[in-house]
Amino acid sequence: MNNLVSDWIAVDTNVIQHLMDPEKNTCCHIHKLLERFIKDEISLLVDDKQKITSQYSVKLQEYFKNKQERKEFKLLKSFFEYCLVNRKEEVPVNLSDNLMTAINKIVPEHKGADRFFVYVAFKKSRVLVTNDQKDIIDEGNKRGERRKKLLKSTKKYRPSDKQGKKSDILTSKEAYNKL
Repeated sequence: MNNLVSDWIAVDTNVIQHLMDPEKNTCCHIHKLLERFIKDEISLLVDDKQKITSQYSVKLQEYFKNKQERKEFKLLKSFFEYCLVNRKEEVPVNLSDNLMTAINKIVPEHKGADRFFVYVAFKKSRVLVTNDQKDIIDEGNKRGERRKKLLKSTKKYRPSDKQGKKSDILTSKEAYNKL
């Protein structure tokens, strides 16, 4: 097992998109992160409303079509085949519960899928890996402010986990450094 202390994890689609960007995927950390998720048999958290799965399909369809030959695309394909077919955990989403209400107050309305990524990770007391600086991590020029607000305002609505697992929001670099 890894130091993320997680058997399930939510991975925002922007992390996958950054896999192909050398400026954002410094030292191939995202590549190594996804490889480790497969090796550790980590399950991918998705929602029962199919919002996350459909975002993966829409955002990544072109990657799968046109670039099968590169190692990043082979890894990406195997990650999603493995996780979405064999190792996914579908989390029931209650759009009107206290957890979602608290998330809705912080994550912008036009970012519905982002709200679902946060919700499924927090509902299962697990980690969300995201590089969404604008809508999940930062708030304006305040570094990490939105992340702090999400963690603080949802604390009383997140289930506690007796096995030391806890909700968190990490960038791909932070997640990689915890492995």
